[in-house]
Amino acid sequence: MEIENKLKSIFHNMGIYIDQEDYTEELELESLQFVALIIAIEKEFMVRINDDILEVKELANFKDYVNLVEKLYE
Repeated sequence: MEIENKLKSIFHNMGIYIDQEDYTEELELESLQFVALIIAIEKEFMVRINDDILEVKELANFKDYVNLVEKLYE
């Protein structure tokens, strides 16, 4: 739950509001938003996200971002 809350804060700070009811709703991010979001996630969680993961289609919704961060913490 802590990961979700931190991610929601990051998204909110970027003007992207997540509906708590539907984490699987597709996000419509512009390329600069996507890059800024990845940088913010890397800084907040002190992780490095490899380029092979960085595909907008692979990170289509909020749940995908939660799963990514959880996977990086394994």
